[in-house]
Amino acid sequence: MVSDFIFDGRSLSSFGYILINTNTEDTQDVSEMELEYIKGARNDRGYSAGYKYDANLTATYTIIKDYCEFPDNQDMTDEEISEITRWLCRKQYKWFRFIDEDPDNNDEVWYKVQWTVKKKFIGDSVVGLEITLHTNAPYGFTKQIENSYDGKSFTVNVDSDEEGYIYPDITITLLEGGDFKLTNSYENRETELKNCVEGETITLLGYDLQQIESTETHDFINEYNYKFPRLCCEYTNTVNSFETNLNCVVTMKYREIRKVGLK
Repeated sequence: MVSDFIFDGRSLSSFGYILINTNTEDTQDVSEMELEYIKGARNDRGYSAGYKYDANLTATYTIIKDYCEFPDNQDMTDEEISEITRWLCRKQYKWFRFIDEDPDNNDEVWYKVQWTVKKKFIGDSVVGLEITLHTNAPYGFTKQIENSYDGKSFTVNVDSDEEGYIYPDITITLLEGGDFKLTNSYENRETELKNCVEGETITLLGYDLQQIESTETHDFINEYNYKFPRLCCEYTNTVNSFETNLNCVVTMKYREIRKVGLK
């Protein structure tokens, strides 16, 4: 049973409210991927021409006051409505997950979401809010995975439900100077930044922005090759082997894809 959630680092229960699931679907698709086919004029057999996801995930719920927290008054005041609306209705997507009361359910799936909010009335009183969740993707994600590696070689195993690429956020602390190279042998993809110095920290923001930063001054146009490191995942191969030409400490942060619906 789910009656609580976390959004942007804060739980619904911290306001004294509970979640009521108003979805009418008994089951949720784990993937709404639509396959596209082509067929020759003189051939009955179809061939895969690609795929697309029909829509990002969305669902509608109701939140009401928890009777244990508000035993004398279940109606919402204007100030309470404003507080909840200010928390949920953001201009940016924020991380969200359900809190499952079943201790045997250890799945922790996160979504990046925005909310829309409507009032629910009984007579002239607002007794709850109808909240609709809009995700930025047709699937969910794991909690953030963070690992650090030192030396000149390391491997990363990607256990994602979706084939393709993951662009992690990476921090590289150099233990010696020179022209730095990071190579993923999975696809022989090489990331290069020239004229680095010992003690320099390079930050590669890959998830949304694909930006590069450094504690030292660089002429990035001429010294950086603009090939962001990425993790590859295929059905038959999920292991990414990395090598660096300079001694360093590499920290990666990323989330794997989980093809699950909403509760």
